[in-house]
Amino acid sequence: MSMPHYGDHISVDRGFYAHHGIYVGKGKVVHYDNDLGFLGKITHLDEPEVRKTSFKEFLDGSDEYNVHLYDRKGNETRILKKRYSD
Repeated sequence: MSMPHYGDHISVDRGFYAHHGIYVGKGKVVHYDNDLGFLGKITHLDEPEVRKTSFKEFLDGSDEYNVHLYDRKGNETRILKKRYSD
């Protein structure tokens, strides 16, 4: 099992968009979310919020995620593709 490290900027492919979050340790991710499914995520019809959820819930069935790496100036330098299994 490959887990991100505390503070990692991570993302998961959702087909039409990439969903981003910050891994905050102990199996938790902080990310912008709502509960209306696909339509709500595209149109933002509800009251979206920043939530802390489990890493598994953040992946939403995906077994791959990305870790975004930055240099000291804040420029993205690489994206590492990782695989997760529980």
